[in-house]
Amino acid sequence: MNLATVTIIVKIILPNKSDNFIKYLITFLIALITGSGMLLAQSSIDTVYIDDDFNANTPGWGVYSFDKINDGIAAVDTFGTVYVFNGNYSENVQIYKTIDLIGESRDSTIVNNAASTESISIQADVDSVTITGFSIKKSGGLGSVLIIESSYNYIGANIINGIGFGWECCHNTIIDNTISDSYRAISYQAFCDSNQIIDNIITNCSLEAFNFDHCDYNTISGNTITNNGNTAINFHACNNNTITGNTISGHSKGLYFPNCMCGGCNNNIIYHNNWINNGIHAWDECSNVWDDGYPSGGNYWDDCTGPDNYSGPNQNMPGGDSIGDNPYQITGGNEIDHYPLMFPVGMAAPAETVFVDDDFNSNTPGWNWDHFASIQDGINGVAFGGTVNVANGTYFENISILKTVSLFGQDRDSTIIDAGGSGNVVSIDADSAFVIEFTIMNSGTSQNGIYLNDAKYCTISGCNIKYCGNNGMSIVNSDHNLISDNKIFFNNSNGGIWLSEADYNSILENEILNNRLGLGVGNSQNNTISGNLIAYNGYFGGIYLNLASNNTYTNNVIANNESIGIDIHYYSSNNTIRNCDIFDNGEYGIKINGCDNNQIYHNYFADNTLGNAYDSGANDWSNGYGNPFDPAEEGGNFWDDYTGFDNFSGSEQNQPGGDGIGDSVCIIPEGNNIDNYPFIHQNGWNANLNLNADFSANRLSVQYGETVRFIDRSEGSPINWAWDFDNDGITDSHQQNPVWKFSESGTYTVSLTINNGSIERNESKTDYITSLNGQIITLNEGWNLVHVPPGIQPDVKNLFYPVDMIIVKSYAGGGIYWPGFNINSLVNLKPGKSYFVLMNSSGSITFPEGN
Repeated sequence: MNLATVTIIVKIILPNKSDNFIKYLITFLIALITGSGMLLAQSSIDTVYIDDDFNANTPGWGVYSFDKINDGIAAVDTFGTVYVFNGNYSENVQIYKTIDLIGESRDSTIVNNAASTESISIQADVDSVTITGFSIKKSGGLGSVLIIESSYNYIGANIINGIGFGWECCHNTIIDNTISDSYRAISYQAFCDSNQIIDNIITNCSLEAFNFDHCDYNTISGNTITNNGNTAINFHACNNNTITGNTISGHSKGLYFPNCMCGGCNNNIIYHNNWINNGIHAWDECSNVWDDGYPSGGNYWDDCTGPDNYSGPNQNMPGGDSIGDNPYQITGGNEIDHYPLMFPVGMAAPAETVFVDDDFNSNTPGWNWDHFASIQDGINGVAFGGTVNVANGTYFENISILKTVSLFGQDRDSTIIDAGGSGNVVSIDADSAFVIEFTIMNSGTSQNGIYLNDAKYCTISGCNIKYCGNNGMSIVNSDHNLISDNKIFFNNSNGGIWLSEADYNSILENEILNNRLGLGVGNSQNNTISGNLIAYNGYFGGIYLNLASNNTYTNNVIANNESIGIDIHYYSSNNTIRNCDIFDNGEYGIKINGCDNNQIYHNYFADNTLGNAYDSGANDWSNGYGNPFDPAEEGGNFWDDYTGFDNFSGSEQNQPGGDGIGDSVCIIPEGNNIDNYPFIHQNGWNANLNLNADFSANRLSVQYGETVRFIDRSEGSPINWAWDFDNDGITDSHQQNPVWKFSESGTYTVSLTINNGSIERNESKTDYITSLNGQIITLNEGWNLVHVPPGIQPDVKNLFYPVDMIIVKSYAGGGIYWPGFNINSLVNLKPGKSYFVLMNSSGSITFPEGN
């Protein structure tokens, strides 16, 4: 009958007695039994009892009952047992004989040395000691437990602040302990061999979990090793050790095998471990074995994303086997894991579909398997190629996608990933990842909303990307990706989208608004940019090309940008620009700086401030004139400033009868370029098509009296246009390209009816334009770029009075409102201009309604 059973029986018999009385009685009974009734005359003491509440009135006091552990050790015989009841013991326990030291409860039997040395030590040449059931505190020296030249000890089921081993400590078993909050969890000095470290939880040690120095034939198995300073397992000149079945996560370096001057680390065997979220999982400069052969396999590496399409020892047979088809390269040398595992060892197979909600918690069914509270945990937990469904909410985190997953938000406006001003919001370093229907915002100062790096065949669609320090989206060394139906705006320092060494990507039907640059294409080839609205971008304009060739730009609206609509620079050649509406830009519609062999045709140019085009290279501004002439494929562009006539036809424009092409060429300023076949009518290249109504707008969201310019994109040469901007059945304009101001806030359906004298067609776009009055603008802590809408000129003091603002200054730095220093050279904000605002903390301002 064990002690716990005896305690229960006594409490049943004597239910009204105190715990101390029961403890004394049990001690007395045990003394009677073990001493054969001779309480004070025992010649040997096999078992003693320690309680910090014992005193001189306790039966057996000073013989087998003590209030100090050291006193009990002194009294008990070698090979005896020291049983310690729950309590707090402030002493340096020194074990100098072979004993079993047993605590009543690991949570409540506490040894805590008040001095700076260890709390329990096993002295030199003392072997076969058992320590179990304690919370051993005070991380001094090498730890709260110190073992000095001692072997065959058993340290199990304790809570410990670190264990230090001296020289030649062999055949020790460290099992089922929680070891934390020390400099090192376990430290071995030289020649500590054949030890077993099994099933421990090791966490939050400031330098490393394990340090081994000239130690061989040790086994490290089944441990959970997390968040321990720099390194999880640090070996120096250690050979023939086995590391298996551990989960190692959250370290700068998971395992370190250096080939140092003390000697290398060779013939170690490492397999069936889970390596998760370490900076470097393992560093091996030596010669070791990193798998258990086939089909047993190697290790799970969270950055090994497959594929797993084959099986067999050579991974060349059809069908997956949960082993990666390619070996995993170990950092530092030439070693590889031949058979990397696709799923973590000892864990349930990852779910194919997981759910994320910021309201989930440990009480949620499926918690941490298929239900998570953070998006990153959901990505880490889902199977390769699986789906992560994210519920509406604001998730303050940075997302890293390192494997093929599909990430779906519930609603693009209400499912928000907010990086809080630090790092990239979403980083993608894997192929075939999907990010759909999110708001992605508040990256670090020089980081991005979405950063694709060496990622292929990914899809980013239906997202709002805003308030990011560098680019809304950076696509770097990444090919064959689809970027569609996103709204990318207010990315203050740089661009909406930037491509760098990125080829064969499709940028389709995005709104790219109010960035410093709309779209940048650098050293990138064979991309398709089509159907995008690129408007109201700042100093660097709409589209900027640098070393960018063989790209296609079609059906884009490029309007109202502060500088150039499309700026082509530095050896950017063989690009095609077709069917784009390029108007109302602050400088040129298109400016080509010494680049050749680009083809620009079937575009609409109008009202660009410095001119519709500028070309100092050698480029083709039309697509020829065949016999017969096919305007759907041939001809040049429409220019609103072209003043020619259409009395002739033919490739030389010398045959009687008009053909929709101007009889004289349109000269492109600066060089020797001309549009040989300028169209007389807007969309004249659609003259031979069936009548079809269509239109676009230079903005889809209107603020405070801003105007919207509508562009007719109809096919089939209409001659009459009737616009209804508010869906009331009354025609509001008969102009082909009208400008309209919405006087009230709301969402408007816009309708266009056309005819060609005999046939009528209509196109209606439901909820197409949103008009906002008195809009609330959110300002984040730090610098913000605030755009003042047209039609208002607010007083700066009144506008910013409600918020914790430091300084407002104009874009060019000429005017300043700085109330802290009583400086107010900036009184009124000018309509249509942008201003820098520095905030102490986040807040919001409300612009007044426009006129």
